[in-house]
Amino acid sequence: LTCDWSSDVCSSDLRIIYGKNLMPKFGDQLSDVEIATVTTYERNAWGNNTGDLIQPKEVAEARKNQTK
Repeated sequence: LTCDWSSDVCSSDLRIIYGKNLMPKFGDQLSDVEIATVTTYERNAWGNNTGDLIQPKEVAEARKNQTK
């Protein structure tokens, strides 16, 4: 599995880990659990009702297998 910017969930994880545009990177400051929590929240708040529950192992895969 390769995580890239075209997947909704992966792009959310990658944006938090590596930053994008004006958003700074947080990958060095946040654990996989914390990033999974933030991604789950953003995908289910502010009118987003995806029902996604991001797991820390998905964040770990995004870190390991991402393509920039």
